Amino acid sequence: MPATTLNVIEALRYTYSSPERVLYLYNDESVTKEILANNTERADGRGLLIQPVTVNVPAEFRGVAEGGTIPTPIDPDTDEALWSLVEYVGVYNTSWKLLDQASRDKAAFVKITTWLTESLRKHMFRMLNADLIGNGLGKLYTFPGADNNATHTTSEVPSVSPGQIIDIVDTGDNNTKHGDSLSVTAVNPQTPSVTTSGAPSSTAAGDYGVIEDTVSTSTSLHSHGMLGIIDNDNPPTPKGEFGSLNRSTAGLEFWEATVLSNSGTNRPWTEDLMIQGFDNARVKGGGKITHILSNQALVRRYHENLATDRFITMGFGDGGMSGGVGRKNIGKLGGQEKSTGKTVYDFGGVPWHVDPYFAANTIIAFNAADFSIGVGKHDMPRPVDEWFDGVDFFKRGSTTTFSVEFYYLMELICRNPAGQVKWEDIAEA
Repeated sequence: MPATTLNVIEALRYTYSSPERVLYLYNDESVTKEILANNTERADGRGLLIQPVTVNVPAEFRGVAEGGTIPTPIDPDTDEALWSLVEYVGVYNTSWKLLDQASRDKAAFVKITTWLTESLRKHMFRMLNADLIGNGLGKLYTFPGADNNATHTTSEVPSVSPGQIIDIVDTGDNNTKHGDSLSVTAVNPQTPSVTTSGAPSSTAAGDYGVIEDTVSTSTSLHSHGMLGIIDNDNPPTPKGEFGSLNRSTAGLEFWEATVLSNSGTNRPWTEDLMIQGFDNARVKGGGKITHILSNQALVRRYHENLATDRFITMGFGDGGMSGGVGRKNIGKLGGQEKSTGKTVYDFGGVPWHVDPYFAANTIIAFNAADFSIGVGKHDMPRPVDEWFDGVDFFKRGSTTTFSVEFYYLMELICRNPAGQVKWEDIAEA
């Protein structure tokens, strides 16, 4: 799953002293990833995580007559949930000339290499975040309807940046390409819309943009995501069954989450709907909800719909509303701020978080302790020289450039899908 940052020689030629001034940003939040980032576990055994599952009741507890016969034992029957880690690769190039000129000043050299690394890291985190909030297909944005223009609107804030190469894929088969290897030339997160190097064709509602060549008839080079896990159906083909357990098999209802939909017709978000979802998660899976998550449009809609006689405590506590509703800084990683997207709203003490890139018309509530990120040697993407001894940080190619390669292994794990809940068809306007 490559993500490439091109040479920045011209941009940095006269800014060696402070190259961060030319850093491109419109939104660097990776909310869902930061919420789940602390829950990681090593996947030993050639990248395979195995979870034993009890399928039937393990025993029967019953009353017996004095001196009566011991009950016949029940076979608990077991199964295994299996997850295999997905490989991710990111590469950036830098020219010999750029490094030579920068190396005349040690501070400038450090700043340039740091700038390039953090620029790529920011995009890697956004791509990983797109996987974590998705349904297993790596959707970067979706089409609200047919739109066969080079500049096309999106249902949610797109997780793309200029320079990326993407495909536009048919949601019906997750294979047919309505746009093949298109370069992203502009992104407007406010509209929201994306401009590509060519116009797609024959698009329809639900079609989506994805990193080039990462989805095919038999392969999805993406991790499972929250929207695919918190569901009562199997994740879509080709990602397929979550944990290799088929939710359509009788007796595997414990592997299904609660989904409250409205047959495709959007309706207002109400507290009654929220209570219903919380109750269902509690009854079905013993769910203890710790987070509510949606995009920002739904939070604005909720604020608008609040009755005038409601009293809201706008608690601008630690972190306040820095950067706008939905952003709460919780520290730094590699010089960049992290955000859990915590808003000023909560329900019964459960905080409501905003992920700017989250799917339209959808809200989820989950227990973060039920989720973990299966990883390889490192918890975060690292240059390959940190993974393997004897590998150089700078790789020499056939041109006068060096490349730096990042590597990562990841899969999103959930041990209790039934304890989570998803609301669909929620009106944003």
